[in-house]
Amino acid sequence: MVEVKTYWAKIFVGLKIMDYSSIDFMLHDSLLIDFKYVASICHEYVNSENLCVTFTETLFIYSDDGLNSYNGEPGVIIGLINYPRYPDSPEEIRRKTIELAQILKRKCGQKRLSIMFPDTTIMLDESE
Repeated sequence: MVEVKTYWAKIFVGLKIMDYSSIDFMLHDSLLIDFKYVASICHEYVNSENLCVTFTETLFIYSDDGLNSYNGEPGVIIGLINYPRYPDSPEEIRRKTIELAQILKRKCGQKRLSIMFPDTTIMLDESE
């Protein structure tokens, strides 16, 4: 049995294209990034960092802007934990999470995305 101190992080990524200057994404339809493309980005990253992540499809629902009866978009939640097979410090897990989030933000044409840690939530915006 291998035991490590618990630490986790989650990256929340919408799949509606927000930055059309990004040219290296695959489209599910005319407005959405393909789930498989996001998974391939994660797979490439975990291979380079000796890491394991989870990949959960989700639906973001946000407040109505008065123009549509439904405001929302599909997305993914990428989860990182202190996996006993590849143990790491909380600082390293945070670093890897932010690095992967920045890659996802750029390659998926997002203006912003959120990262949740046990103690805080941060948003990467257009300046990052």
